[in-house]
Amino acid sequence: MAEVYCIVNQTIKLADRTHKVYLNEPLAYDNALAHSMQVTVFNDEGEEDLSGVGVVGSFMKADGNTVTPINGTVSGNVARVVLPASCYVTPGRFKFTMNLSKQTPEPTDGIDAFSTSKAYAEGDKVVYDNKVYVFTTSHSAGAWNGNQVAQSILSFTRTVLWVEGHVERNVGGTIIDPGTPVGNISTAIANANAAATAASEAATAAEALVEQLENFEIATVQEAQQYLES
Repeated sequence: MAEVYCIVNQTIKLADRTHKVYLNEPLAYDNALAHSMQVTVFNDEGEEDLSGVGVVGSFMKADGNTVTPINGTVSGNVARVVLPASCYVTPGRFKFTMNLSKQTPEPTDGIDAFSTSKAYAEGDKVVYDNKVYVFTTSHSAGAWNGNQVAQSILSFTRTVLWVEGHVERNVGGTIIDPGTPVGNISTAIANANAAATAASEAATAAEALVEQLENFEIATVQEAQQYLES
């Protein structure tokens, strides 16, 4: 298979605002896995470590329906999403977003260490073994009970990329007119040629009618109608 074309490649910092891109180049209708969107992430010291970071894309089609989630990949400091076939089936304007997410243990700063002499309520947080835990049930004063707690994990989610563009039909693709469906471009050309022929024949008949009227061969409107219908 041919290499996927990277239609958007932005260099960003996570501290920056969401990068917004307007595409001049359209996506072709009925493609699949043909384009990718990617960001290369840096911080003030250099390349951002994206280890453990999840990448998810969302693609809103022209009909308002959204293709999500589109799971992406991470390699070093580059996050990438390849568009599946379902992104190419609706011609018209689209919007795409890329979100980066990561779960990290909650920092221990400002949270008291667990004490065997203290009772805890559900939802209380303590530090135990250099990790933050939250009580999932009430705990009476006494020894540590790992069945009564869960490690506190923080979820980071950030929209880093917003792309707007168009999905357009190929020249040889199917043409859809809600009022008059047409099979494809060849059918459309054939229909146009037929219409042109009919118009030419009508013009020839009209010229002949004018000539006969001028020669007084047809004297009444009724005779003219009969001539045209013959």
